[in-house]
Amino acid sequence: MTCDNLTPVTILLETLVLCSEKAADIARLIRTQYALFPTLIQHKSHKESGTDFAADVMTLADVLIQQSIRHDIGKEFPSFGGSVYGEENSVFRAAQSGENVQLTIPQTLDELQSILSHVLEDQQSLAGALAELILSPLSHFRLRSAVLEHLVSISQLDVSAQLDLTKFAVWVDPIDGTAEYVKGNKCDVSSEETRAPSLDVVSPHVFRYRISGTLDNVTVLIGLFDRTSRLPVLGVINQPFFPRVAASLGDSQSSGRLFWGSTLGGSYLSSNCLPSSAPSITKCFPDWSLQKLSSSSDSMTDVGKLRVACSSSDFDCLERILKDCTPPVDDDLPPELVFVSCAGAGFKLLCLILCQLDIYLLLKKPRCQVILLDLRRHQFLPNRILISGIHVHRMRFFVH
Repeated sequence: MTCDNLTPVTILLETLVLCSEKAADIARLIRTQYALFPTLIQHKSHKESGTDFAADVMTLADVLIQQSIRHDIGKEFPSFGGSVYGEENSVFRAAQSGENVQLTIPQTLDELQSILSHVLEDQQSLAGALAELILSPLSHFRLRSAVLEHLVSISQLDVSAQLDLTKFAVWVDPIDGTAEYVKGNKCDVSSEETRAPSLDVVSPHVFRYRISGTLDNVTVLIGLFDRTSRLPVLGVINQPFFPRVAASLGDSQSSGRLFWGSTLGGSYLSSNCLPSSAPSITKCFPDWSLQKLSSSSDSMTDVGKLRVACSSSDFDCLERILKDCTPPVDDDLPPELVFVSCAGAGFKLLCLILCQLDIYLLLKKPRCQVILLDLRRHQFLPNRILISGIHVHRMRFFVH
């Protein structure tokens, strides 16, 4: 498929889409092992997690998905397999024996089943099913309902560009939203109570909307980045458990959805994400994946809303400051600020891309920068706020 490391953009994008769907299948299969699943979770040390949190977990799905993506990309583009990086290492500890097993992906089914058997021990049938799934050719996933429409749109792209793969690398977050994956709570979209809860009033112009984490928040993230600039140029987000129809948890044929986007060549390409020029401030959430705000709520009528996603812990840090906000004295009122605290960085970014949110705010505590945002001037808030180490994502707008 390649010549002198030059690869058509469409071929690479198609490969990443198919890799994400295989990853989604692995995530779904492992999550259906209800009795066994608690043994397929292990805690990472603070050093391993690389996060600000004292505790972090990974599952067998995290490791197998990352290794599977690395294997398939290396198979499609032999000179590129070593340029696939990710959050996890390739070692997983067997629950019963405590043995650390190196989960490499060999070429034969028997070899892979043997490796998986060391982790799963007496679960030979699951080891066989996972081995067969991981070594399935990517073409096996072409006709999936979550994939087919994207492959059609990719094939119709008017893009003739070819990439020198030596200038790029791939980053994988195999399971973003691991805590929600472990909990395994499903979103009941048929429940009006789930879709339209009330808001917490923080101040006259600030509200908080809490969304409980579910499997909906789980995403598989695959991104191609430029080695020189370190900026992402191509990406795929897969939601393995998004219920396209009334699907069971393990029904891979009818659950899940995915999105792709590209900034290669200075053009913003995507099959179903709204363009960056689309209006971002609206009066309600347009999709139940963020659970619609109550249309009857007095606080959600007539005035435009600026919807800001953040984690619950970040909002707790901001709450004291936000309560001290006072309305401006002039008549030109800014939009009300609705903080949406929900799980999963990939999920929040996806909702931002889909214009279900306007800003993704992330407080990075180790960074000691102090930034003064004149939020009144920009009509983000009716006051000035001094915040340490603030990162704001607004469409493709980044402040740090």
